[in-house]
Amino acid sequence: MVLLRFKLVALASLSFSTVVRTVSIPLPSGYHRYSARNNNLEWKNCSVEFLGRECTRFEVPLDWHNDTAGKGSLAVIRYPATKQPKLGTLFMNPGGPGGSGLETVQGPDGDIIMQHAGGNYDLVSWDPRGVGLTVPRTACFQTKAEELAFWNGSVIHTESGSGPEVRGNFTSQTDLDAFYEKVDEADALLQRIGEQCIAYSPDTFQSGQAD
Repeated sequence: MVLLRFKLVALASLSFSTVVRTVSIPLPSGYHRYSARNNNLEWKNCSVEFLGRECTRFEVPLDWHNDTAGKGSLAVIRYPATKQPKLGTLFMNPGGPGGSGLETVQGPDGDIIMQHAGGNYDLVSWDPRGVGLTVPRTACFQTKAEELAFWNGSVIHTESGSGPEVRGNFTSQTDLDAFYEKVDEADALLQRIGEQCIAYSPDTFQSGQAD
């Protein structure tokens, strides 16, 4: 959450006054070999508290090189431009990893980004594979309590509910030492969470991803 917030703040601080040039780049031969899908998107209102957001689903191959792997369904959100003339569309990678594009655009952060974008662009984002409402879903824990117990007391999540915060003077050797001393702990957690996810979602994760 902190990393996502950091990225949003960084995004909000950017100036969108720069003229953007669009360039058409042809796709390589055979790119759509396994990409047959339904592109007739039906946008529907998907936010009660924050008006104007629309959601849909978009089919994608689970493996671009293997059509027998089946398809996934990405949850996609759009926040239409609030001003005219509409100048285009901004596609937003939710980041993370593990960030939800739907949650970002659906909530107050969507209004912040729209404001800083000038209001003349549609905002479009999505839940990446294995995140949020995108299917197939992934599971690393049987219950929320089990998930909290896994992270509690770690560098990722403390009893107070706060996660790691990257702040301070990083020209200071003291701050750098405090930051780097958490590296081994974080690496061990990544190894453990990889093994945990493989155990609960073996059809989604491959064992090599935990290495």
